[in-house]
Amino acid sequence: MPTPFDGPVTGIPRYPVIDTDPHAFRVVRYFRTRDYATWGVVTAGFPVSMYLWGALLSSFSVQSPTSFTGRIDPLRGMPAGAMKKIYGLAAAVGACGGFLLAYQDSSSE
Repeated sequence: MPTPFDGPVTGIPRYPVIDTDPHAFRVVRYFRTRDYATWGVVTAGFPVSMYLWGALLSSFSVQSPTSFTGRIDPLRGMPAGAMKKIYGLAAAVGACGGFLLAYQDSSSE
């Protein structure tokens, strides 16, 4: 896929530069649908990946005489209220990461 700098070796961009240092509000204002989709997928992906990781780890049993639980999953006996907080924290981290990824993608356009 060609980039804007695939022109001659002189470094002259193929398209005119609109703004070399856009303000953060301008970058967010010009978010495309793809940027919002990236933000949403990363936000939703963090808690889902944590859930799947816990389900995967709890499906393997440890065959060790010193293991009391017989499982690898360290969050196995955690109460539901604590798990809600962990998933909420994972969603917040995913929202921050998704925003930064969308911001980086939008500011490079």
